[in-house]
Amino acid sequence: MDWKNIIADIQRHGKLTQSQIAVKVECGQATISDLANGSTKQPSYSLGAALLQVLERLKTQDAA
Repeated sequence: MDWKNIIADIQRHGKLTQSQIAVKVECGQATISDLANGSTKQPSYSLGAALLQVLERLKTQDAA
C-alpha cells in the first residue's frame, strides 16, 4: 500500500493534522510524519488497520 497517499487522503477528507491523526490511531506524530514522507514504508499491522479505518469513516462521512 502507498501509505503516503493514505495519510494525504486522511488529511484531505478529515482536514486533520498529523498530530490529530496520531491521536486517533494512538501513535506518535513522528510515526505519521515518517509514513507521510516515505521514510517508513510499512506500519505495524495494527497501525495500518487503524489508519484504514479512519480513512473509511471519513470517506463514509463525505458521502453522506
